[in-house]
This record gives sequence, C-alpha cells and structure tokens, in this order.
Amino acid sequence: MKKYFTKSDFQVAITCPTKLFYETNKEYFSNKVDNPFLESLAEGGYQVGALAKAYYPEGIEIEAKDPDLAINQTNELLKKDEVVLFEPAFQFDNLLARIDILVKKGNHIEIFEVKAKSYDSNEDRVLKVRGIGVLKEWEPYISDVTFQRHVLRNALSEFEIKANLTFVDKSKPCHVDGLNQKFVIISDDSHHKGIRVSSNLSREDLREKVLVDVNVDSFCDVFIETKEDVHGNNFFQMVKKYSKAFAENSKFRPKITSGCSDCEFRPKNPQNEQINGYAECLNEVLGINKEEVFKDCVLDIWNFKSKDKLLSSNKFFLDEVDEDDINPGDSRNKHRQWIQIYKSQSKDDSVYLDKVGLKEEMDSWKYPFHFIDFETASVALPFNEGKRPYEAIAFQFSHHKVDEDGTITHANEFISTNKGEFPNFEFLKHLKNALGNDDGTIFKYSSHENTILARIHMQIIENNLSEQYAEYLEFIKSITHSPREYSMKWRGDRDMVDLLDVVINYYYNPKTKGSNSLKAVLPSTLASSEFLQTKYSKPIYGTPSMLSKNFTDKTWIQFKDGEILDPYASLGDIFKEDQEYIDSISGLDEIKEGGAAMIAYSRMQFDEMSLNESNELKKALLKYCELDTLAMVMLYEALKDWMKDV
Repeated sequence: MKKYFTKSDFQVAITCPTKLFYETNKEYFSNKVDNPFLESLAEGGYQVGALAKAYYPEGIEIEAKDPDLAINQTNELLKKDEVVLFEPAFQFDNLLARIDILVKKGNHIEIFEVKAKSYDSNEDRVLKVRGIGVLKEWEPYISDVTFQRHVLRNALSEFEIKANLTFVDKSKPCHVDGLNQKFVIISDDSHHKGIRVSSNLSREDLREKVLVDVNVDSFCDVFIETKEDVHGNNFFQMVKKYSKAFAENSKFRPKITSGCSDCEFRPKNPQNEQINGYAECLNEVLGINKEEVFKDCVLDIWNFKSKDKLLSSNKFFLDEVDEDDINPGDSRNKHRQWIQIYKSQSKDDSVYLDKVGLKEEMDSWKYPFHFIDFETASVALPFNEGKRPYEAIAFQFSHHKVDEDGTITHANEFISTNKGEFPNFEFLKHLKNALGNDDGTIFKYSSHENTILARIHMQIIENNLSEQYAEYLEFIKSITHSPREYSMKWRGDRDMVDLLDVVINYYYNPKTKGSNSLKAVLPSTLASSEFLQTKYSKPIYGTPSMLSKNFTDKTWIQFKDGEILDPYASLGDIFKEDQEYIDSISGLDEIKEGGAAMIAYSRMQFDEMSLNESNELKKALLKYCELDTLAMVMLYEALKDWMKDV
C-alpha cells in the first residue's frame, strides 16, 4: 500500500517537523493516546459530523478504507454533473485528502470540513486576521482546510474549488427536543466506533440548522502568505519537505523552543524503556546526554512567558538561570517562579510557605468550611428545545464539610446521568440545600465552579425563569463573583475562596515540579506532610468518625517501592484511558482537572452500553468526585498543621 501524507501528518509536522519522524516510528515513547473515538467524543465530533451529513440526504458515502480504492470510487462518482459525496478521496503526488463533505455542481466544487467547534454567526469578527496572520485559536482549523484545498486544486485543476469550515453555531437555539439523542455511538464486533442515526430523525428536526458554513478561502490565502514553521519554511515548502521526509522516513533537525514543554515524546519517567525522542532532540541540538534530560529545566518554570528568551541565551537547565533573568520584584507570579528555581538550584525539596500571608488569609475563613467540586460537560448538540450548542451542563458535585472541632464529613453529593436530561436547575437546588444553611467559608479549586454557577445564573435569566428561581439567583450571587466578560456585575458576601490562589500565593512544594494541578498538589502534599501520613495510613475514612458516601474503611496512604501511591490510582481503571487521553492532549492543568469525568459522562449520554456498565461508571464518577473534595480537605489539613505554631 502506498504511503500517503495526510492532513493529520501535516498537522503534526506544522507544530514541530521533528515530531513527524517520531510519530511515524512507533518504537519511540509517546504519551499521546491514539484513540480517535475519545478525541471525537471529547469534542462532540461524532454527532456533529453525522448531523452535517444529515442535511444532505442525497449524499453518497465513500466507505472504502483503502485509499486507492476510495480514490477510484471518488473519480467515478465525480463524472456526475451534480453530486454530493461524503469522505471522497483525492491524491496529488503522495498527498492524500479525504473531505468530510463535497458538493459538485458542474465545474464548481465546494468542500466542507466539519469541526465540532463553536462559532457565533452573529459576530463577523470571530474569524479574523490579526497583524500578519490567522489568529492562533483558529490556525489549526485553517491549516487543516488549507491542506485539503491544496490537494484538490492540484488534483482537480479544471474545477473551481471553494473551501468552507462547518462549525456549531452557538447563537442558534435548538428548535426540537432530543436532537442530541438521535445520533448514538455504537460499536461493531471489532470494537470500532461509529454513529447510528435514529430512524426518527425527521425533516422537522433539520428544519433550522444549528450548524453554520463559513467560507474560509481568504483565510487560507492569508495562512499561505504568512505562515512559516520553526525552520522558516512557507506553506508550499512545508508541504513539499514534510511529505518528502515522510515518504523517506527521514528526520528534520530539531529546534528547542518553549513548545517542547508539553511534547508528547517527552517521558516523565526515567525508567521508561522506549526510545526517548525528546532526549534525542536535546542531544542533537544542545549536546545534552541522556542522563541529564530529566534534570529540572527552563521548560518547566511555572507560568513563565520568557522561556524562549532564556533558551536563546543558551540557558536550558534551572541551575543556569540567574535571579536577574526572572526579576522577581513585587510580582507574586515572578516571586513564585524564582522560588521554584531557587529550590531546584539548592537541591532543597522542603515545602515553602509564606506564613505571614497565609495566616492572614486563613484568619479570614469562617467555620464550618465547605469544600466543593463540580463535574461538568458542554455538548455540541443540545439536549432540549431552546438550549444552545455548548451550553454548560453541571451533572455532578461533591461536598465535604469541616466543622470547627475538626470533624470531617462527606456531607452531600449530586449526580445526574440520565440520557438527554438537562440537570442544571436540579443541580442548583441540591447545591443550595447543601451550602445554604450557614455562612461558613466555601472553597473551590480554580475558577471553574464560579464560571459554571455564573452560566447557570444566565441560563435562568435567558429561559425567563427569574421569578420562579429568584431565591436561587440570589444564592448564586451570594457565593460567586461575576466573570469579567459579564455586563452584570456582583461579588457575593460568601464569594468562594479559591484554593488554587492560596497555593500560588502562599505554598510551593518542589515535588510538584511547578505544576499547580490538584492532581499534582495532592500526592506531593501527602509525601511532605507527616500529619497526613499518620492520619490517613489507618482505615479511618468511611467510618463513623469520618463519614463517606462512597468509601468504607479506606486507607489512603499506601506505599510502593518506598513512595506514597497517588490516591487517584487506587480508584481503579474504569476510565483510566479517558484520563490518559486528557493528559495527552493538553499541558493545561485546568483542562486536565475533571477531563476524564467529562468523557465518562459523554459516554453515558451517547454510547451504547449495558445497564451494568452504566452503573459501574456512575459509581466510579461518584468516587472520583468525592476524592477531589477530599483532596482539598487534605490540602487544608496539611496547611493548618504546618501553621500550628504561627
């Protein structure tokens, strides 16, 4: 079979040409989970793609997986004067393009690349050019369709070809109930995933589109004119050189940049036995040997915007960085960055606490303490009439309570996994019942909970339910503050305390390597706190002295090879692959938090699964969310213990 260079290969190479070699040669380590189903499910792509095709009932699917067979079938069908094709295949040299939707009328062809990304058709400025190039947010989509158009314009030079992106239109409320549930994800005997479109999908369901087609030829032209890769190649040079290297299995010389921070070919574990592509890059460019590649380096400085500047000054390891390079001054962020660097240079893995600032912060908290965590999703196709694409869906919360006498209780939880149910208002009622009986301090971790409650506030107003939910609107405003982009402004008397801010401002643990993710902060805090190790090395959790809704006689501190096991690892692997996928697609902590729960919820909504499988997944979600709020409690307990003599 001929080795074709596709848009997926181009997308890999355009971020870093060297990755193309590692991607092709599977003996190299990669933390990327190669699971198109999870990727599409996370983005809503399965449903959006199927809906886009449903608007063309006359469309013909090119079902052949073999590229050459698909190309032949496509060419035969293109002999028709008018035709709509799904997944047609085209070849130019060793380039291959498979188009989501192609519409041919005479010698005019329009291609539509379908993306499960939200787009507001009321805002002309959404897709635009800034300075000398396409906005970074839109570049992956424009580069994708530019490659497809390039192949077609060379393969079908006698045709006039126009390129479009099809997005989910977030400005369009859905005019029917249950549209979402008419596109069900199914598995065949080989566990390959696909979509089954309901036989009940009607013309009425499709009468008003929730998708929007945007012509992007001008943006493709700008991309071609302005885009250069790290080696200074323009678009045509990129396509030619990348496809040639791909065919010859040759490797581009690496260039070390800040983008290497989250490289999927960078293993975190020195014991990994696969070939380390990241190490090869460092050796080839900087002469660093494989024993040094796991040393603390500039790439891992938290929230540091000048990594490339340091790299260009030939400073790679943290022990090469001077205080003047950071200039901590009065900036909390820069002060935190310098602490990370100084601790690394000093080989000091002890905890840093700003005890003066932390005492002032903790003195402002009021018992009883409430620790909350939300699990949420935003689905591309709305569940209900009147709802818009990508509405925030709050399907679960966990709530731990800490009394002044030290009693810890998993006090409340809520979960809604019923297919097609919009749970937000019921979620809000349960949350108010959990938190509305006192004026104790409420804790969250990151801005997520505040954002979700603000969105529910707006949903109530937009659905003309303000009178019915008046007390709930006031409740939301009492425990949140208005997001920056909202025209309505408020800050509640019980505005939630963000423990992420507490960590950033007052606490640094070198074991986190600069990460502030709760998934990193919890195990590092357990490893550093004798108090937590003593308390939770006994089966105390889920007993009458520490009530739990999902655990019984649980021992959280367990050791393996002298190291404390990550408590999240003890929850089992029922959605382990989901979490691995989330970890592999983003270096952003705020996306990783709760990502696996979001995919698990999406599976329960759209995937065909047995009642037993659904129930097991629900139990796992409850445990997962409970541990999130317990992790916050443990963090609080460690900080309180470290501050006991202040």
